[in-house]
Amino acid sequence: MNMTCQKLELNYPCSWRYKLIIKSDVSVKNIIAQTLGDREHIGSLANKSSGGKFISYLVELEVKDEADRLNLHEIFSKHKDIKMIV
Repeated sequence: MNMTCQKLELNYPCSWRYKLIIKSDVSVKNIIAQTLGDREHIGSLANKSSGGKFISYLVELEVKDEADRLNLHEIFSKHKDIKMIV
């Protein structure tokens, strides 16, 4: 099987989605305020885990370039209340 890694090629600026997995007892509003500030975005509850311990929250926003997209991923991944980014 040929598993060649190819670089993702996008035309910037573009819309990008991050699905954040968060503990259900944490305020999504606070997480977004701490990570995005006043940056324009669309956010919505995507799903709840069967046990109710976690939620997934979809954040969609415009990224201006690859550095911006990767920086946002890093900001989300370093937040103490975000368990995973899918």
